[in-house]
Amino acid sequence: MADIAYPHLFQPIRIGAVEIRNRLYMTAHGLGYAVPDPEMPGYSIPSDRHIAYYEERARGGIGLIIQESTVPHPSSQGSAFGYQTATVAAAFAEKNVPHFARVAEAVHRHGAKLFLQLWHGGHHADPRWHPGGPKRPLLSASDVPAVEAYAIPRAASIEEIRSIVDGFAQSARNAKAAGYDGIEIQGAHSALVEQFLSPFYNKRDDAYGGSAQKRLRFAFELLEAVRGAVGPSLAVGFRLNTDELLPGGLSDEDCADVARRLDETGLVDFLDLDIGTMHTAPLMIAGSYVPKLPAEDFIAAVRPAINRAVVLGCPGRMNDPADAERLVAEGKMDMVGAARAHIAEPEFARLAQAGRPEKIRPCIACNHCLEGILSGVACVINPATGREAAWGVQSFAAAVPRKRVVVIGAGPAGLEAARVAALRGHEVRLIDRRDHIGGAQSLMATLPGREVVDDVLRWYERELGDLGVALHLNEEARADAIAALQPDAVVIATGARFERTGVTGFIAAPIPGWDRPFVFTPEQILEAEAECGDRVIVLDEEGQSTAAGIAERLATGGAKVDIVTRWQLVAPRLQGSGQFAWVLTRLYAQGVTLRPNHYLKEIGDRRVTLFNIFSNEETEIGDVTAVVLVGAKRREDDLAAALRDKVAEIHLVGDAAAPRSLFEAGYEGHRAARLI
Repeated sequence: MADIAYPHLFQPIRIGAVEIRNRLYMTAHGLGYAVPDPEMPGYSIPSDRHIAYYEERARGGIGLIIQESTVPHPSSQGSAFGYQTATVAAAFAEKNVPHFARVAEAVHRHGAKLFLQLWHGGHHADPRWHPGGPKRPLLSASDVPAVEAYAIPRAASIEEIRSIVDGFAQSARNAKAAGYDGIEIQGAHSALVEQFLSPFYNKRDDAYGGSAQKRLRFAFELLEAVRGAVGPSLAVGFRLNTDELLPGGLSDEDCADVARRLDETGLVDFLDLDIGTMHTAPLMIAGSYVPKLPAEDFIAAVRPAINRAVVLGCPGRMNDPADAERLVAEGKMDMVGAARAHIAEPEFARLAQAGRPEKIRPCIACNHCLEGILSGVACVINPATGREAAWGVQSFAAAVPRKRVVVIGAGPAGLEAARVAALRGHEVRLIDRRDHIGGAQSLMATLPGREVVDDVLRWYERELGDLGVALHLNEEARADAIAALQPDAVVIATGARFERTGVTGFIAAPIPGWDRPFVFTPEQILEAEAECGDRVIVLDEEGQSTAAGIAERLATGGAKVDIVTRWQLVAPRLQGSGQFAWVLTRLYAQGVTLRPNHYLKEIGDRRVTLFNIFSNEETEIGDVTAVVLVGAKRREDDLAAALRDKVAEIHLVGDAAAPRSLFEAGYEGHRAARLI
């Protein structure tokens, strides 16, 4: 029973006047689901996607949801991180109360509590004079520029500070009117409040700058105004960094002092502790290259300074209810927060409480969700995320008629197609020529820092077994044999493989010398078919983790490795996910040489010739023992044509339809199974 397995995690807790059913909370995280406000151009309102998304997690048993950042004042118009699209809903507008009320009603229907986070971006905001127009001046504590964009603010005047405080108060009143249970002021992650708190940003010499007490004045005024607006019935709290990790910024001791001072005011019912600023965003949203629970010790260091308020903690990469149980049991935090765990698995809390942690779909920390902040957050391993109204947990009605379905290929697309088809009641057979599931995904799991990918493959194995899917491994799918099974529908998910010739979109022709015996594809390396020797050149056209992972693995084994790419950066497509910084750190640590803006002209006899794509200057590298071509992929779809006249319903999905990413593979597998 879960109450025995996790006795601390499923105890209720009171935050101020608000009782919460368990110790799990979903931290505020940008969704990008807000829609343009027709009455206030340039601003946004919560959407139906918001309602469905939050309701799904409330139904899944979570105790507390802290809704994503909302705009408390016109000077913070726009979305976080300096993007131009207004994807953050405006909380300061009283007319928006009914829109927010719909979210609160949906969450409350299932017994969860809902807090609203108020976020002013300061120099990270994106105010515009009109939608899509020129930027308005940015406000901050001082004129210190934003780190992630060329954005230089001016110091807010006393009158502007008072106006912002009034905006927070009005936003809190609106949240109360909409039925919310609490307010969180975002004082971390380089938001405006932190820009006042931190000596790194705050260079003022007036009543709002200088000493720690003066730098806290803005936060105190916000808390007093918000508490005055909502009274004692709503919980009021503050999200706080535990260490800025910045030279001249707030240390862990400084953050503990801030926490103590906030706690002693009696104005906060809770403190929500976290780690990271925009300078350390790759740690703030730690990807698969970062060990699990990276903020645990930072939070534990600040916790002793807090005596009155309830301590909420976001330890980072929290996937396992056993970890959450331990953190509460050890007193490191009173509630355990996560975002991505609940993005991937909306029933995290219910499954944990039922004593079924193995049923929890594990987040693989790829941070695809982070890349979707503008277009709408989605999940690589859960295609239903952001589509809960149509594809949510409650949507699996029995298919009529029940069909015999054959899925060919046990990669990400095939696994999801088989799972969803079985959930709908179909008879499913899954065939793969390998002796294991996963396809290309299983190869990626062998790369350094990507081992977590194997967790989701083991989850699929368990799920397919529980659903009665007939799994046939080491079996070559042949058209006549498939037709003999008399399937009603076939899903072809046979994937794709990297081109042997090095053809890419940059030069749509084979690289001269591609057929030399020391030139390999990524699959040959990852399947341990190739001996690379000690001098390796890796061509990276893909721009993701394949080339970087292969280079790191070979360099760790003692080879001298160069990555050659025509892009201006190595692995540029990892920038949006925050993985980029960790990948480069690891490559530099292993002595890998990075050659951006270059391409392979020719592969000769144990030598390669490169050229700079801008200057055409050539470089020759000798004594080469291996070349790895991470170029274009070619789909493996021969079965589609062979089965066209033999099976009535055929679905071509994932890379077999066209080589793309893991995200499209899972989505198309899910979609195809819904259509059968």
